Amino acid sequence: MGVLATPVQINGTVCRNCYDVDWARKAEAEDTKKRDAETAKKTKEETGQTSVLDNQPVTTLDGSLKGAPLIAAASAPVAPPPTDTPGQSVNIYA
Repeated sequence: MGVLATPVQINGTVCRNCYDVDWARKAEAEDTKKRDAETAKKTKEETGQTSVLDNQPVTTLDGSLKGAPLIAAASAPVAPPPTDTPGQSVNIYA
């Protein structure tokens, strides 16, 4: 099933069936992505454009949140910790 009549060589890998061909193409695509990512990283380092937020998603505030300070979430109220100890039974009828 899926055996090739003649072995095929893809990117240095000898492929004897369709599964080998799929694996070789996938490995080649992954290698290409890694090389592109490394090249982009080196370019950014050389130009000094590295930042912690480079690969983070962007959030756009609009409407009522447009003028809100971004640190408002840090001052939001936090619920106090529970006063009972772990494993203690609670009487719900009291």
